[in-house]
Amino acid sequence: MTVIKGNSGTGKTTLIRMLQGYLAQGNKSGITVKNDTNIPLMVFTSFTKWEKDLLEIKEHIIFVDYIYSRGFQQEFIKSDNYLVVISRSGKFNHLPYAVSSIYELRTETDEKIKLTRMYQMYTYSKDTSLPPKIITEDTNSGSQKMENIYHTQVVCVGGNGNVLKELVKYVSTQSTLFVIVDGAAFGGFISLVMNIAKLNNYIFVFAPESFECLLLQTNQLKRKLSDELENTWNYCDISQ
Repeated sequence: MTVIKGNSGTGKTTLIRMLQGYLAQGNKSGITVKNDTNIPLMVFTSFTKWEKDLLEIKEHIIFVDYIYSRGFQQEFIKSDNYLVVISRSGKFNHLPYAVSSIYELRTETDEKIKLTRMYQMYTYSKDTSLPPKIITEDTNSGSQKMENIYHTQVVCVGGNGNVLKELVKYVSTQSTLFVIVDGAAFGGFISLVMNIAKLNNYIFVFAPESFECLLLQTNQLKRKLSDELENTWNYCDISQ
């Protein structure tokens, strides 16, 4: 799943309309779509009868505009399609998606010409400080491993939806704090957490793909699973 966000006037609605025009008329629409995957494209809008279409459509890339209901998210996760959400907020909290899959449309002026470009919204930077406290949504082995690595207090909140609530409790302490989340599933919650981190420069967010992925990336295991880790889509069924 990919989420494309953007403020008003950055071209979100235009992108959907152009895709609809291309899908209806092909090259006669005057629009060119480069699709290296050759996977069929489809657009869902507020007028789409998605309850029926999701049962019939298989292995498509579906662009979604103005369908944000919990029911749609819960049904979509059962399908074997790939979802691209065009949204201002990106708050699809009932579908797990990666922090690295969130992009933003920005309108810029280049030599007096207005251009819209897409950027990855969250990027990584390095920090070597040791935190006196860690908040993690992982429990059991995940939190225990963080205690072994950092030799510090680890607070387990038991789920993505509880991270923000716990983080707010420590904002006033002004001491270094690490927030560790599964980057592969925290996309729907990252925006509010990052807003707090930007306002408080002693809060750092670490978002590896998952605790399990960290283990599989270690030298001992990675050499046995290199292709599975690099080309996971060849080994899994997303509808399962």
